[in-house]
Amino acid sequence: MRKIIGVLGGTFDPVHFGHLIAADSAREALGLTQLRFTLAGQPPHRPIGPASSSEDRLAMLRLATHDLEWAIVDDRETRTDASPYTIDTLAGIAAENPGADIVLIIGYDWVERFQSWHKAKEIIDNYRVAVVCRPSEAAENSEPRHEEPAFSYLESLSIGISSTEIRTRIKAGRSIRFLVPPAVEDYIYENGLYR
Repeated sequence: MRKIIGVLGGTFDPVHFGHLIAADSAREALGLTQLRFTLAGQPPHRPIGPASSSEDRLAMLRLATHDLEWAIVDDRETRTDASPYTIDTLAGIAAENPGADIVLIIGYDWVERFQSWHKAKEIIDNYRVAVVCRPSEAAENSEPRHEEPAFSYLESLSIGISSTEIRTRIKAGRSIRFLVPPAVEDYIYENGLYR
């Protein structure tokens, strides 16, 4: 049976249940053998860096996924000599897994900006791209448009959580219970993150 590897990148600052639900929806819909959470160091599209360190974000990702046998936390983009570009991450994963089908998973909010990515055409030409979105967004995009690359749209439960909102709530002294896994919540408070 052919290996199918999903690649879901992000700053995960912090990782939350919205990320995990999107990942599990993609795993189920695409029949993934494994899903790699690739942690971005300094994403080229974001002029301001992440609010917490790579080490903290990696630790939280590992806590959030430790009991998911299909999940792998991939730190290649956080290494000092690493390329920040998705095309290089995908090529590296493909080289390590000859014959595997590599699927890039992105959020619906990235669809319109995808063409601005470094070597976007090369990504489309060499890898599958799946967009995780709400059921209404998936229905809207069931027919491919000529100006858009060949994305496939996957329905996912939407729970309206964002990392920005979580950081804002922490600064304001408000609860983040039920927004992040309990182990991640403990880590944030024990390490004084986002205050």
